[in-house]
Amino acid sequence: MGDYNFLKQRKLVSIAFFFGVGICLGYAWDSAPISVLLLVSLLLLVLAIVISKKGRAAIYCVCAFSLLLGIARMSYANNPALPPKGKMYVKATVHGEGKIKENEPKAQLYLSNITLADENGNEYTHPKAYWTYYFNKGDSRILPLDGQKVSFYGNVYYPSPAQNPYGFDFRLFLLQRGTSIGISGAKELELIPYRQHEAKNPFLRMKNNAVIRMNDLFGNSSALPNALLLGDRSKLDADTKKSFQLAGISHVLAISGLHISLLVYVIDAFFSKLKLNKKINNILILCFLLFYCIFLDFSSSVVRASVMAALFMFGKYMRKRRDTLSSLALSFLIILIIKPFEIFSAGFQLSFLAVLGIILVSNRLRYELNKRPYSPLNKLILAYGATLGASLFTMPVLANTFHYAPLSALIFSPIAIWAVGILMPAYLFSFAASFISMGIVKALVVPPVKLCANIFELAAEKVAMLPYASIRLPAIPWYISLMYYILLLLLSRYVIFNKKQKFVIVALSVIFAAVNIAVNHDNSVRYLQLSVGNADSAVIEDGKYTYVIDAGKNGGDLSSYILSRGRNIDALFISHLHMDHVGGLEELLSNEVPIAKIYVSHEAENAPNFKRIPEPLLKAKEAGIPILRLNKGDILSRGRVKLNVLWPDKDSMPKNLSVNDRSLALHFDLDGISLLTCGDLGKKYEMNAALPADILKSAHHGSKSATQEEFLSEVSPEYILVSVSETKEHQLDNIMQTAENLNQTLITTYEDGAIIIQCKDGEINIKDWKR
Repeated sequence: MGDYNFLKQRKLVSIAFFFGVGICLGYAWDSAPISVLLLVSLLLLVLAIVISKKGRAAIYCVCAFSLLLGIARMSYANNPALPPKGKMYVKATVHGEGKIKENEPKAQLYLSNITLADENGNEYTHPKAYWTYYFNKGDSRILPLDGQKVSFYGNVYYPSPAQNPYGFDFRLFLLQRGTSIGISGAKELELIPYRQHEAKNPFLRMKNNAVIRMNDLFGNSSALPNALLLGDRSKLDADTKKSFQLAGISHVLAISGLHISLLVYVIDAFFSKLKLNKKINNILILCFLLFYCIFLDFSSSVVRASVMAALFMFGKYMRKRRDTLSSLALSFLIILIIKPFEIFSAGFQLSFLAVLGIILVSNRLRYELNKRPYSPLNKLILAYGATLGASLFTMPVLANTFHYAPLSALIFSPIAIWAVGILMPAYLFSFAASFISMGIVKALVVPPVKLCANIFELAAEKVAMLPYASIRLPAIPWYISLMYYILLLLLSRYVIFNKKQKFVIVALSVIFAAVNIAVNHDNSVRYLQLSVGNADSAVIEDGKYTYVIDAGKNGGDLSSYILSRGRNIDALFISHLHMDHVGGLEELLSNEVPIAKIYVSHEAENAPNFKRIPEPLLKAKEAGIPILRLNKGDILSRGRVKLNVLWPDKDSMPKNLSVNDRSLALHFDLDGISLLTCGDLGKKYEMNAALPADILKSAHHGSKSATQEEFLSEVSPEYILVSVSETKEHQLDNIMQTAENLNQTLITTYEDGAIIIQCKDGEINIKDWKR
């Protein structure tokens, strides 16, 4: 089968592929001329119709039409009309179910049908927004419910894109959820009605009631049935999630093709017992699939599985040849036309790539097995072949998103699918039968079902504990992923080339990847100042060695960076014990980032009025990580990085020194470039650390409480780095003026995002990551 025959026989696959490429290009192309793209798309479509009998040329026109349409669709979605930023009076309706952030008195909700009024009385409308506010001390912490009207004074803001390499993209996160603005605060909050007892949305009410019934049925064991049937994973504990992830079976917790197939099979069997007309049977199943999609808020994996199931039933009913690849392509198109940002969602990618892998590998295996005499092992080979296909095709996404490859999935995944095939019908039967007699079901049905579920969860836990159950992987660059998928596709039966053609394609792919590796290779000492708002975190990389200076308040981006780069932390320096410098350590620990040593300043915890050592540091100590003390005069050296501790000085520092003034002042030599970082050391003691440096990381986020003119004159840096949030921009007035007077360059994280400094043989190359 040549390329033309493939296009001719599977037009839908080609259209979907080019539409997806167009979506990606449209996201990268900020100011794409949408009207021009639509006009050219229309001309291409007309041309394709006119030359429809020309075959190859017509198909190429349709593919180009699909590509341009994808670019236009994403460009339109990526540039929504926005209201002005700033303080607004907000009237809106609560949309969906809110939640309270763990370990923080912060409400997180979505609003719809929003009307905004500024201080001048100008009104603006917006369809949907992300709303957060903090509860006051003593508040009951009761969240507004779906459908409840709210009015309050809040601050409208635009969510920021990723600020750091491999960092969280807040803007994309919200766009995937149908909104492009955020609102913070809830001053003078009014609710109408003041008390509402349940959600207004009937599907959300049904889901909440189903969760309550499942909780009543299975008690403390209800988390798994809620996840498998109702898509509610909120009650799954962290250990269970981790076990399923490491065992390579976390996919069974996300409702997808497996779950839809089982539900359709059970419902079809039930209707067959009732001896319903096949046409009515199919219509009822289609109605169920539509209901289930709405019930689960049109999750991508559910929509994909439902479309494929519907096409399968339609083809079976019409007695037409069913092409699974084309069904997958149609569901791909439907989702991206409605929700184009889903293409960047890990869930969407895993769902489609897993099915694609199953289709391609199963097709190849079935073809090879048909050449041989029948064997009872064929079904087993196909089952494990499907697992292998799904694992191979999802590996780059797993590496880039979760930083691991679950080797145990190759063995345990088919067993887990078999187990879920038993549990889901049992859960469904228990749920349905409970409406007849809750007591009988709880007494006779639930105990054996709970026993099976417990055995399943215990098996997952034991598999996860096996050596090499999963291996840690760094992020895979896009050019390596491209080469990887080209090689996989060449092994399938859908792309047929002769050996010479395959060799040329493989050779070109390898050369392309090798050139990119060479171009992107960097053997300099690299300093990365992360953009973490009004907190602090930085990373120094020297070959295989990694040093981290402070962990920020939330270590999400730091953790993601270290794992994505495939690195371990050789030394973590905590400048002082305030949470905006040490809080992110908890995220590093929970993500199991290896940390060899932690350094803190001499008597860091002995400041007056300092209540206790921060919890993350205590957890690190419990985990067996050595915590060492640094004092003036200590010198550490490894590779091309040398460190001299300038402060604190245990011989001269007063006992009543504040937490900030106990900050570590560290003077680094990075392959001939000097860097001075002082934590939050204040102006009273900063002259003790006034050693000349090429680069200064400003103390205390550039505020006037530190980094005075005398200090700047003595240090005489060429560049001053400031880690600060946009909301604290006003505190930079003093340091900006002083830096300008001394002809020093000021670089801030709120303007430039993460700051990357490459040091090699005494030369500096500075760039901001946003650029």
